[in-house]
Amino acid sequence: MKILEHYSKFVVGTGFLFLAELVLTITLTEAFAWNFLSAYFLSLMLGSGALVVYNKNVTFGRIKVCKDTHKFQCGVVTFLMYIADILALAIVTPLLNGHYIIAILLITPPFSMLSFYINKQFICHNEIVNKRKKN
Repeated sequence: MKILEHYSKFVVGTGFLFLAELVLTITLTEAFAWNFLSAYFLSLMLGSGALVVYNKNVTFGRIKVCKDTHKFQCGVVTFLMYIADILALAIVTPLLNGHYIIAILLITPPFSMLSFYINKQFICHNEIVNKRKKN
């Protein structure tokens, strides 16, 4: 039941961030003539910083201490996940005749679940910190 509570908190936080990322992507693409992949990548990077803070403080634990090597690993894993997200967008958008907004809406749910799993496993939270202290 705890995982449902975590996922519910995660969905709320990522839902708001997703809307902000979508608005930023559309604004940069339509109003400022950015390439949609560049705009989406920038919005993901900005959103990922906010998501890490949200997950660390709300979704998973509120832990203040985390080793620098662990933070680096978390960053690398998150960055690679976003690269996969961008690649999926680059593949799906042409299949939808260039409708990048629909493509974003289609690829977001699976990447959201992947993000939840990665954050649960790698972002600092009580179980990880306690397990390290015992070892």
